[in-house]
Amino acid sequence: MKLNSEKLLGKQFNLLTIEEIDDHHWSRKIAFCSCECGGHTSPRLSDVVRGHTRSCGCLNKKRAKKGKSLVHWNSRRRKYEVIYQGKHIGFFYEEALAKQVLLTQENKNV
Repeated sequence: MKLNSEKLLGKQFNLLTIEEIDDHHWSRKIAFCSCECGGHTSPRLSDVVRGHTRSCGCLNKKRAKKGKSLVHWNSRRRKYEVIYQGKHIGFFYEEALAKQVLLTQENKNV
């Protein structure tokens, strides 16, 4: 599917609004977006349009602050990040290790 950059400027996808598009980045289009929370991010345009990137990262932070714990893939660092009750625990190369660390953290605080 070809994405028409001009038509997407100013449109909102989830919490992100596309402000500018750079199509000179290694054959990938990069969308410079502002988030409803006031933050900014610059993911691939296709990720924003398809819903793979929904916010600047504030959704994960909100979810973690509610007491939920999560293990998610941090694409910039190319590692799994563990967040426990809103606190960053660490980065890990393997998902299984990250989940084990999260379980250990949950058992510690029970």
